[in-house]
Amino acid sequence: MKRCIIIARSSTDRHDVSCKSQIAEIEAEARRQNEVIVKTAEFPRKKHSDFLEDPDFKDILAEAKLRDREWDKIWFYDTSRLSRNRMKAQVTKAFFRKHGIEVGFLKLPKTGNEPIDNVLEGILETFDQLHSDFSRAGSIRGQKQNIRSGYRAGGSAPYGYLLKKHSLGMNIDKVEITKSTLEPHPEQFPIVREYLQRRAAGESRGSILKDFKKRNIKSAKGKAYWSHSTCNCIENNLDLYCGHLVYNRHNKRIDGKFIGGQKYRPREEWEVHKNAHEAAITEREANKIRKQLDA
Repeated sequence: MKRCIIIARSSTDRHDVSCKSQIAEIEAEARRQNEVIVKTAEFPRKKHSDFLEDPDFKDILAEAKLRDREWDKIWFYDTSRLSRNRMKAQVTKAFFRKHGIEVGFLKLPKTGNEPIDNVLEGILETFDQLHSDFSRAGSIRGQKQNIRSGYRAGGSAPYGYLLKKHSLGMNIDKVEITKSTLEPHPEQFPIVREYLQRRAAGESRGSILKDFKKRNIKSAKGKAYWSHSTCNCIENNLDLYCGHLVYNRHNKRIDGKFIGGQKYRPREEWEVHKNAHEAAITEREANKIRKQLDA
């Protein structure tokens, strides 16, 4: 008698694709096949790109290596629940199978003919990858349009600014659609303006930060001292502090490393909306800082 575990992942809370609905259907099939369910694991609101690196899933990978583990089969609802990245899905399946673990997908019926089953599984994984690529392309297109319309492409407000939300109505699921713009933070904006203007005048970071500490000016995280990483973040976003919105600046990462070892794309590939919010410094001041950073 097979002993199995059930893994449910969902990137949304909609009831028809929720983790609990997946588990309920898989449990019914596992019992129909007279399998003993050892445990279930839920990963709600977890994107496929983050799932394989989740600490709880890594614990399952570690458990799979144990000779005395209590299960020999792992269930997923469909191939996309494991990963929409075809290569990562195949590597993960190969890992389980290497350790004698059967990988089952509820929405992948077996024909009994192993070569055909392998082809069908590969076809579904290909469509998972296609869906992921189309979704990513659509997201990039939408974010670029946000920038063109003067809205942020997402993320928290940089030091010196606040997010101002704008309601644009409701979507098909009756959830409010909001976009955001930047407006000066009443306390932080004068500080970041002073910092950048003093840097443009040629003053060193150390001198400015020493003065900030003496004046008890707190960092973005409320600490009594400013780290150089905070200064790097500010000085690497000079376009933003000139009042511009910028998107598509960073290169794509593969396994945590930037393509070609370059953090930023060529400037001509950036999507820029000029004068979208109040500037902390002028273009001339920003150029002076850039020359210091390039020196």
